[in-house]
Amino acid sequence: MRDPLSRAEHYRKLAVKYRELAKFAQPAYLGDFYRRIAVRYAFMAQEVSERANKDGLTPERRVRPEPFGPQGQTEDVSIDVRKRREKVGGEHACTSEPLKFDQHGVPLDGFERFVETTMVGRSGSCSFGLKWKESPSAGFPQYFKQEGDKMVAIPASQVPTETELPTQTFAPATPGKPYTSPSEPGTAWTSPGPKSGPFTVVLSDGSQVTYYWYRFVDQPALQHLKLPANEKARLQAMVQQIQADWPITRDYMAPPSSGTLATLDSALIVTPPKGMEVGYVPIVTRQEYAPPQAR
Repeated sequence: MRDPLSRAEHYRKLAVKYRELAKFAQPAYLGDFYRRIAVRYAFMAQEVSERANKDGLTPERRVRPEPFGPQGQTEDVSIDVRKRREKVGGEHACTSEPLKFDQHGVPLDGFERFVETTMVGRSGSCSFGLKWKESPSAGFPQYFKQEGDKMVAIPASQVPTETELPTQTFAPATPGKPYTSPSEPGTAWTSPGPKSGPFTVVLSDGSQVTYYWYRFVDQPALQHLKLPANEKARLQAMVQQIQADWPITRDYMAPPSSGTLATLDSALIVTPPKGMEVGYVPIVTRQEYAPPQAR
């Protein structure tokens, strides 16, 4: 395990590397991807630096949150970090937008009477959540009234009795056809194809998903980019570095100081086969109603 100073320097160098890659990456999708990675490493470097400084390291060895290279080649990354800190002051670094929905192009309005978006957590964070107006009986509105060219949410108490809407019942949904992916040879799903699988897991909603393990650059979503071999090798190496440095057991954003975080279905957290811990990703190829024996 590296000491904090060495780790901070390691993250700085990675921020430099991916920021430089972003400048010349083609297609533009990869440039955006590299930039996000560079900024994340910049924040990681600053976090480790600040922790080292608080731990009382001597001034000569303290890590300074300044540009990462002597020529200032990553100045934009480090400046982004500082501007973010300076701008937020005692307030949140981000703002939340009101909820907006539409139904077949018709705006749905009036949600602010029931729920609103809000920033949560300590100052300087970008954590957000929903604030319900009728807690603990929180829920999205079920009834809407047409007003001009939009539909406005109303409480059940305002629904005219003659509509008989509050007393209506609807048949529950029935299992539909499975969602599947192409299995014939020569598609993005089969060429070059997965390295391990199939595996199945049952989710909390009662569905069963089938998934395979693909090498990151071989996953179907990247095949349409038709990346040259050298770009694939560089992208694969970058992902392997990320997976090695960013375990799921650590925080990458400060946890909110109030509210409750949403949780993930535990079945969605899967374990790679032996030898595929780094450089591989699980890709779902089928989702269907889980048979009784699978639940």
